[in-house]
Amino acid sequence: LLMNSAQAGWQTITPPEVQVDQFDDFVGWMDGTLENHRNNGYQAKIVMDIMMAIYESLRIRDVVEMPFTTRENPLDLLVEDGTLPVITPGQYDIRAPFPGQEEN
Repeated sequence: LLMNSAQAGWQTITPPEVQVDQFDDFVGWMDGTLENHRNNGYQAKIVMDIMMAIYESLRIRDVVEMPFTTRENPLDLLVEDGTLPVITPGQYDIRAPFPGQEEN
């Protein structure tokens, strides 16, 4: 589904076929014939920075400037201050919904 501002409401789309073979790309990157790959460590760091910035923005209730510079884990800080309570503690905590949010 895609929300199109030129049309009213949602429309169903058919995504184009993927033209890139991820396995061949990965092998090419490992062999040195491709300069970069979508799964390299730098790309993972960018994704992690964005995810942590989202949590930090929720925690401080303000805009977070990028590059993200907070050294403490904002998700842990949300749990510690009670903003994001934990229903079942453990290695993979089951998070409780935020106040005013329905539990699924």
